[in-house]
Amino acid sequence: MSNQNFVLLRGVNLTRDAETINAGNKPVVKFGVAVNNGYKDSNTGEWVKTDPDFFDVESWNVKGDLFPLLVKGARVAIVGELKYQAWQDKDGGKRSRVVVRALTVDVIQRTDTGHEQQAPAYQQAGQPAVPQFVPPGYQPPDLGYTPQATPPMPPIYGPPADADNRIPF
Repeated sequence: MSNQNFVLLRGVNLTRDAETINAGNKPVVKFGVAVNNGYKDSNTGEWVKTDPDFFDVESWNVKGDLFPLLVKGARVAIVGELKYQAWQDKDGGKRSRVVVRALTVDVIQRTDTGHEQQAPAYQQAGQPAVPQFVPPGYQPPDLGYTPQATPPMPPIYGPPADADNRIPF
């Protein structure tokens, strides 16, 4: 079995506004997230909160229209990989941290029923999606073109639709 480095963080909160730095020719977006943990007490049946875990996130793939939405308090879904970093501080001590290197970042919006859903970048007919969490002064970007709706993906689980016709008995 090959090694796989994969992480999915859904419903995590940004702990600070995203910032862009230039690394060579390409911008890198950096921000922090808090992952809230907890468990259900088997004796009382109540949800018990534990201390959150904090991670730094860096992404080379954040689209320009998403960047203004990445502010402190926003809820996001991140797919990426973990990257271990080690260094020596100025006193000679060894330091280390684990960074989430995001491959995709999506803002999550709440529906009227209180459920969460990933906010699509664009709705049908090229109309910009309106996220529920909009920072003050945000204006949608002028892309200079009309994005096309993405065709639906076929289901990836289960047998093919004509599986009964393929069985030889």
